[in-house]
Amino acid sequence: MISISCKKKKNLLISLLPFILILSSCGYGLRTELSNFNNKEILFIANNSDLNLKLVKELELLNNNINKNSKQKSDLTLKIITHKIEKYSGSLGEGARTTSLRMDYYISYEISDYSNTNIESSFKTTRYLDFNQSDILAMNNEENIVSNNFIKEAVKHMEFVMASNKYED
Repeated sequence: MISISCKKKKNLLISLLPFILILSSCGYGLRTELSNFNNKEILFIANNSDLNLKLVKELELLNNNINKNSKQKSDLTLKIITHKIEKYSGSLGEGARTTSLRMDYYISYEISDYSNTNIESSFKTTRYLDFNQSDILAMNNEENIVSNNFIKEAVKHMEFVMASNKYED
């Protein structure tokens, strides 16, 4: 009786093997990354704030060519309407010392592609940090890391919005 179930398992494996080979040989695979911001000419319209400069650097890391001259031909136009990080501190210790920090990130933007399809969207997220007054320099470094993570999440959100808009049409 045990040998019958082993034979069934073996037959099942043998019958699935050609199916798996066919799928893998035709290039089928799960999509791991969206590529709406890879190797593009992007017209970037925004003020020169620190957050916007970080956003430009993040887009350049994806092999994009960022230009601010509207006369050059571009694949995408990215207009930043609002881009900010707000910090709020809370105190629950002796002497009303700051013990935690809340960072709220918000970006509002408009993306248009070569077919002049305009997409307006916004992205908002929040992070909480524990604050230690004896480690002020480490706290500044941690704030920079969190703000860089905010920017990366915003780029992923932009890619998601563009991809979902592409499949709606």
